[in-house]
Amino acid sequence: MMRIFIWIVFMLSLIAFSLTINDLVNGIEYSGWELLVPIISVGLSITCFFYLFQRWFKKINQNQKIILAIFIPIIVLFFALMIASSLGARNNPFDLINTGYVWITYAIFCCIFEYKLFADKKRKIKRFK
Repeated sequence: MMRIFIWIVFMLSLIAFSLTINDLVNGIEYSGWELLVPIISVGLSITCFFYLFQRWFKKINQNQKIILAIFIPIIVLFFALMIASSLGARNNPFDLINTGYVWITYAIFCCIFEYKLFADKKRKIKRFK
């Protein structure tokens, strides 16, 4: 039951994130508390993704982890470039004044992804005697 709830939250957060990206591409500006919508939707998406695929991450071997560590950030980089180029002045994706939060979100995603992928999965329990 909990897994179904997580899937629902994951899908809703992805929908909210895609609507936010659509608004940003079409020129609708967010200010104040409205900025929390994309931040919360990205955070929920990433959290639910790692919760849902946690067992799968534990089963893959080191070579598969290295391949994932290379290709997933590259794929996400293409999405970040598309979003940033549509937001930047004169289609410049590296206009950091207008697209800085896209690159910060990309860097945070890559850091969390790499950490979760290569983190030590064995919990070391210390027993006090």
